[in-house]
Amino acid sequence: MTLFEYIAVAFSIVLSLGVASLLSSVRRVFAPGRRYWIHGTWILILLFNHAVGWWSIWSFSAVESWTLLTFLLVLLQPALLYLLASLLVGDEPASTESWEVHFFEIRRWFFIVRTVYMAAIIVASWELLDIALVHPARLAGGFHIAVSILGVSTVNRRAHGALAVLSALGTLAAAFFIFLGPTRWGAA
Repeated sequence: MTLFEYIAVAFSIVLSLGVASLLSSVRRVFAPGRRYWIHGTWILILLFNHAVGWWSIWSFSAVESWTLLTFLLVLLQPALLYLLASLLVGDEPASTESWEVHFFEIRRWFFIVRTVYMAAIIVASWELLDIALVHPARLAGGFHIAVSILGVSTVNRRAHGALAVLSALGTLAAAFFIFLGPTRWGAA
């Protein structure tokens, strides 16, 4: 087993905890009478973020020199995704009566952690993949950090609806650009 494979296993284990948390709560999150479309949209975005996170681990396969700090930097990403998942679904999803109330109770923490998550992606890709801080993909990171800052600063439900929709579209566009487009990470 190579060092990268060893790291990828740890990454995948932590990542799968977040996916399991989200998937085990989907039925309760989308239950009639309790669901809240903004919260549900963030659940779907986060599930997609987990899939993209798993896909992106391959970007680190060419890294030759790993240290404990670089390992922890990479492992921070699925750990933060897990924290985001646990914030969205809570400790007892079966006892959550209103996902709208729950979302606005955890909103600040959710967007603060999401900001740290985006910053961790930027730092890891810069430090380990040598992707410049002025790379076009940084627009996506900056966009998501701006969305998160707005999410922390407002309780307006219409604004949160717009942020969820914009973030969903931005997430899909960034995934296409970074992993499928002509400037995908790892491409020559």
